[in-house]
Amino acid sequence: MLGLTCIVGGEAAKPSSWGWSASLRVNDKHICGGTILSAFYIITAAHCITHIPALSMATIAAGISNLSQTGQTRSLAKTYVHPKFDPDTYVNDIAIIRLKTPLNMEDFLISKICLPTINSELLRTQGYPIIGTSLVAIGWGTLKSDSKLVSTTLQQITIQVVSNKAVSCRQILEHSTLQFCAGIHGGGKGMSIKIRLFKFISRFFHNKCKNKRILTIKECSVCYQSRLIDDYFIIYSRNCNHSQTICDLCIVHYIKNQFELNGVQAQIQCPEYECSNKFDYNTIKYILLRKKSRNSKLFKQYDDALLHQCLEQMNEFCWCSHGCGSGQIYYFPREKTHPSKVSRLLYIYGTRVSITSEQCPWFQCIECKKFTCFYHRVQWHHGLTCCEYDFPDNRTIQWLNVNTKVCPGCAYRIEKSSGCDQMKCKKCNTKFCWNCLMVNNHKQDCKHYSDG
Repeated sequence: MLGLTCIVGGEAAKPSSWGWSASLRVNDKHICGGTILSAFYIITAAHCITHIPALSMATIAAGISNLSQTGQTRSLAKTYVHPKFDPDTYVNDIAIIRLKTPLNMEDFLISKICLPTINSELLRTQGYPIIGTSLVAIGWGTLKSDSKLVSTTLQQITIQVVSNKAVSCRQILEHSTLQFCAGIHGGGKGMSIKIRLFKFISRFFHNKCKNKRILTIKECSVCYQSRLIDDYFIIYSRNCNHSQTICDLCIVHYIKNQFELNGVQAQIQCPEYECSNKFDYNTIKYILLRKKSRNSKLFKQYDDALLHQCLEQMNEFCWCSHGCGSGQIYYFPREKTHPSKVSRLLYIYGTRVSITSEQCPWFQCIECKKFTCFYHRVQWHHGLTCCEYDFPDNRTIQWLNVNTKVCPGCAYRIEKSSGCDQMKCKKCNTKFCWNCLMVNNHKQDCKHYSDG
């Protein structure tokens, strides 16, 4: 009968947390754990291989966290047991399995383990792993040292590397350089375990740590859905120094809702708890165009709206009034008016200019070739100057003077229907008081003025 591995004092691992773990089975019954090195190769203990009656009876199950699952099941093609394996002392207790058919590494539940690069100088001077290093042991071993009942759920436990010279370690180690000791100081949770270390694995398979894919599950703090860690940004922007607790999908929904509630803005407040930073254009672009959360349509709406806002800040820019979607710069002549000419002082997008009865501020659209009045922002009023076009609208002008006020930031006309006196211009985002038109402090005769 095989000796059972113990993993005492641990906890159940979350599904897909350890994508490189595998189950070695004989006649569909779990006998040992294994680790995925590549699509074709699995590493396991040599003593497990020596107890397999025939390769045709053995299989590997990968992509599972519970022994009741089958995952990806593969037959064994060949096994390689360390030539110096000692079944009595368990020195060199290591073996490699080659599968008949490769694992599907595109499966998000499966990944290959990363193997650190170990140099001979480190092994000679300090040994490896370094004493005090925290490790995570995983497996389907027994939960009690005196039990033969194997846990059906994958277990994990954090342990520390202990000096081989420690009394508790000297009692169980058979080879001080091919084995090391790890466990929990002072006993209690966990137990000392023997782990075999063979640097030839790293040289042969070249699984670099920087390329590893750790598939862990994380619960979103907004939708409370358990999602893969790949569904979270590492960090939102350079200004944010916190980890992400909100999944990518909820972040995209948040940005979309902000646009719908407050209109498109160049920057958006970070939604993470107690974070005062704002997402800038590049951050929003990265979020909306990221492969896993791509929303090209929403980004185009955002980008187009910002472009429109930027253009509308230019006094000389005007959209075509015929709806073709084009617009252009119009430089209005600012020559002095003759005293004999009828003239009026007008505001053109915040710029105070003089229009005489002879001036015609129209332009021809470069796209649709139709004409637009630059001052009125309407289709060109053929046969009428701007002054003549305005005369029939004196009542409208009077109504505007009574019911609207000019934004102190851009001179845009704003109408107030209800609510408090704190206003925000939709064109330039200037905040001001409706009563006194002041941006920061109220005038002394304003009803909102306070000495405090």
